[in-house]
Amino acid sequence: MGLSFASCEPQLIDGPDAYAPVDETTLAEGITYTQYADKECTQPDANGNFVKYSSAAGVVQVFSMTGETPLITAAGGVFKLPVKRGHVGNISMRFRLINADGSLTWATKEFTCTPPAELTRDQILLTGDYGKKVWMFEQFAEAWGNAGYLEGNGAMFDGVNSWDSKWWGIADNETLAGQVGPIADKAYGDEHLSAYMVFDEDGGVSTFAPDGTLVRKGGFTMTEFDETRSSGWELAKLTTTEPAIVFPWDVDGTGAVTEFDVMYLTPQDMTLAYVPAGAGDWDTITFWRFVSGTPDMYTLEGKWTYGVELNKRYSFTYGGAPDAGEGFDYNVLTDELPGFSWGYAPDRLAEKSEIFAEKGQVFGDAAPGAYMEFKEDWVTAYSPEGEKVRTTTWSIQMNDPTVNGRRGENGIELGVLTTNGPGLLFPWTFQEPGVPVTEYQIMYYDSDNIVLTKVGPKDDEFDDLTLWVFSRVEEE
Repeated sequence: MGLSFASCEPQLIDGPDAYAPVDETTLAEGITYTQYADKECTQPDANGNFVKYSSAAGVVQVFSMTGETPLITAAGGVFKLPVKRGHVGNISMRFRLINADGSLTWATKEFTCTPPAELTRDQILLTGDYGKKVWMFEQFAEAWGNAGYLEGNGAMFDGVNSWDSKWWGIADNETLAGQVGPIADKAYGDEHLSAYMVFDEDGGVSTFAPDGTLVRKGGFTMTEFDETRSSGWELAKLTTTEPAIVFPWDVDGTGAVTEFDVMYLTPQDMTLAYVPAGAGDWDTITFWRFVSGTPDMYTLEGKWTYGVELNKRYSFTYGGAPDAGEGFDYNVLTDELPGFSWGYAPDRLAEKSEIFAEKGQVFGDAAPGAYMEFKEDWVTAYSPEGEKVRTTTWSIQMNDPTVNGRRGENGIELGVLTTNGPGLLFPWTFQEPGVPVTEYQIMYYDSDNIVLTKVGPKDDEFDDLTLWVFSRVEEE
């Protein structure tokens, strides 16, 4: 019997595909991390807000749960948890891997964290309710100049009107730029009324040219804060580690200043003074006047959303209040809203659209997370998903701040915001349901927040008005 042999064809055994997409579990389990209390990652802390991570799957992008811009793109590195003041519980972050075939894999990880401490009154005034605040030169009055020192008479600086001992001041760019040489040793880029500086809660101050170029930076401390002005002169002392503020020059040309008396400080306005050592009555002092806002504060450019975090007592973004007439201050930052009637948080706007909106329609911006974006000439409202809801042109007219503390001849609004058609978020009043608002009174603003109102048809004192509270969207 013969033997039969079958030919053997070699067979390939499939192994793992090196280019196969990574699944969510593999991505998540391959991310290791350590948390730290400091950005240099020298102080390990299980609840620290700085995360040093490594990804076994390769380069990943790290996002907050709501952000569209990655905090970092790398196979390993450090990012900061975006924990806001008042946060309760842990915080989740998203990790995105772009696979070799172009598909995306997402994984979510939860971190313990440490919310920032509550700010003190003086910190809120100087660095804002969220720990970072932009200050720029006063735009409609003398921003830098000289005055006579009057010991014990610091109250003359209260408000934004001119005071008795002011001698001379600059309110235009040409004259300010002309101080280079006689006063400033050279041009640095901040000899312009649109230059600005940022104070932050960590004790940093940075000055920028109008185009956003960093000019100088340093640290600062504010001490001896006393709103009663018991010294008779200053409200506080402000010291910078370097000549760090906008145009920090002494009017007498003796050099850059690092020690200031804080003469006036509100959420919107700040006046600083430099008093030379040994100064007596009517000796020369230098003053600086700043307003809170961004370089485009009078154009509002950027994204804004419903401001539920602004007014902690009421937690509303849309509501009704009395038109209290002259002198009324809608400063909801400090919960000062006398006679406040009622209001709704963003999650109630869809329900109320059936009553207030045009034909009772529920538009896409009647929801938490909706936002509006102001550009050079256009304002557009978007749904939380980024779908366009309405758009129109707009303009703004701010009052002269030297009249009635910035509230104009009638002592009420700070300015007027006008749109060519409905364009803002939820542009409806309760007084005239279905009629879109195209002209708003600006009752409060700072670098992060704005309060708008629309007075009812009667326009008499204590008639009801509609009120909106918006906050600037923080860029990540």
